Amino acid sequence: VLLKKTKMVSFRKNYVMLLSELDLDLILPVMFSEGLIGWSEYQSLVAQKNESSEKQRRDTVLSDLPRKGHSSIQKFCECLVWSGQIHLAERMEFNVSSVKDPNRHHAYDTKRIHENSQPLVNNSSVHIQPVQPSPNPPLIRRLPEFV
Repeated sequence: VLLKKTKMVSFRKNYVMLLSELDLDLILPVMFSEGLIGWSEYQSLVAQKNESSEKQRRDTVLSDLPRKGHSSIQKFCECLVWSGQIHLAERMEFNVSSVKDPNRHHAYDTKRIHENSQPLVNNSSVHIQPVQPSPNPPLIRRLPEFV
């Protein structure tokens, strides 16, 4: 219980910092992938990008976190690490080394440069495009049942 209270206190202490520095373009796909936000919430936040200020969108994400359950702050910190925003997780006093597979969602990461990675093609004209989630959920077609 003390650990949960400590994470919540750290979240509250760093709320203003997160409100100004959180990169939603990096973390939203990871939060959706990890089940921290649902599809409709994800779509709504992506759609608000042109309608609302970044600060308003961040506030929407951050203010909903405590209502998502006792482990939501822990999961959010893991999403920060997986989205390449390790500095924010560290400022929240999160133990970054406790995250299993910290490069798990690196396909979403368009800002971080991996020091140990080697380019697949040694050509300066190659440009990598960020992965963009589909605006529509995949359609699931039911096959007829045979008896």
